[in-house]
Amino acid sequence: MTAAPAGRVREIIDRERRRASPSGAQVRQKAELAAKAKELIAAAADGQPGVVGIEEGGSHAKGTWLPESADIDVYVKFAAETPPDAFEKAALRIGFEALKDHGPYTRFSDHPFVECVMGDTRINSVPCYDVREGAWKSAADRSPFHTRLMARELAGEAGGEARVLKRFMAAGGIYGAEIATQGFSGYACEVLVLNYGSFESVARAMAAAEPGLVVGAAAKRFSTPVAIMDPVDRNRNLAAAISMENVGRLVLLCRGFLEKPSGAYFGRGARRGRGAGAAAGPLRDCVAVGFGYGDGSPDAAWGMAKRAGAAVETQMEEAGFAVARRSVQVRAGGREEGRAGGEAWLAFLLESYTIPAHRVREGPAVFGREAAARFVAKNRRRSPAMWIGGDGRIMALESSAHTEAGKFLEELLAGGLDGSGVPRKLAAGIRKGGARIVRGGGAGPAPVKRQLLDLASTDAALLQVPAS
Repeated sequence: MTAAPAGRVREIIDRERRRASPSGAQVRQKAELAAKAKELIAAAADGQPGVVGIEEGGSHAKGTWLPESADIDVYVKFAAETPPDAFEKAALRIGFEALKDHGPYTRFSDHPFVECVMGDTRINSVPCYDVREGAWKSAADRSPFHTRLMARELAGEAGGEARVLKRFMAAGGIYGAEIATQGFSGYACEVLVLNYGSFESVARAMAAAEPGLVVGAAAKRFSTPVAIMDPVDRNRNLAAAISMENVGRLVLLCRGFLEKPSGAYFGRGARRGRGAGAAAGPLRDCVAVGFGYGDGSPDAAWGMAKRAGAAVETQMEEAGFAVARRSVQVRAGGREEGRAGGEAWLAFLLESYTIPAHRVREGPAVFGREAAARFVAKNRRRSPAMWIGGDGRIMALESSAHTEAGKFLEELLAGGLDGSGVPRKLAAGIRKGGARIVRGGGAGPAPVKRQLLDLASTDAALLQVPAS
């Protein structure tokens, strides 16, 4: 890789750090919102059984927030002996009471919490246990420790470096820990800067990353290609929740930026899309199926839809349709995420939308008496022809029940998806409300057309690969 001059890299980073820093007016506005949220939640929590205090957490409290996307998290701290059921019920009661004038709704992580939108800012009322470090009872218990650590260690210029990394991640489409993205959380970005010292050092480390890289001190070995250790819990690998696709994108984006530094990597100027667009052929080999998921939370719907995508892919492969790539999209029905049900779309890029009427299935060698007998018995009636191949294996010609992917999906859905592996709640929704099937290049909702176009296009990160 031919590196760009160090001065040019630093010039871009310095400019982006200034752009990523909130103005004085934005700082005052967020501080007022945070104070209001804490006041409302404190009042609702006052006197509630088990509550021992509240504490602000998240990027605003750490001083690493981005002006355009800062949420405010307020943690309601419960005594460690509070039973889980009472913990969740009290947390929801407090959140809805505190935020009742701002359209609150339930969100889900490892346990439910309450969210609302005040102006342009999401406010989260999140329960956690008041425990000593390491004695975690819920996933949120580490958060106050994260906040205190980063507020101390990333004060001043280091906080600006974390903002630059977050904006770089966001522009690359890999920022966000939610299951929809499976990207780098804000805290993972902060941990990277904490370990490497600056955005530039993070970029250089990731550009040179090799399998087995461990960022930070680990208490044990991890199987992920890159491990990012939580500094308050050395048994916790933050990269476990990040998809391999997004780890790969970060590596390629960092290499590209260091060779040809540009504001485009931070969303400035020409936005680097996912290729120049799909060719007509690959797009015609894409198909999507969409259905409603009722009144459940999109957080839960994303998890179910991803499992459904994997299950339907298995069914398609068994029917002879080779799936090259798949994606999932969940769209909420209401304005605020979590307020109402919506649609889930499973999309597939196939090696071919149509398949031959017959395919050859390879069986065992004739010398294996029992295996050969089972194969012949299984295929005697359903195979138009069987023969012994040149290598001594028994071959069978198998008829395809469907030669078009869309027709196969119609039958799969009409059959109620019994035994398909699709989560029961989604399968019930499909049976009740039906489903839609869209082929690439055909009529369908605009977001689904974009989803199919993305499947049949080059990943934007691959366009950043430097010349060797």
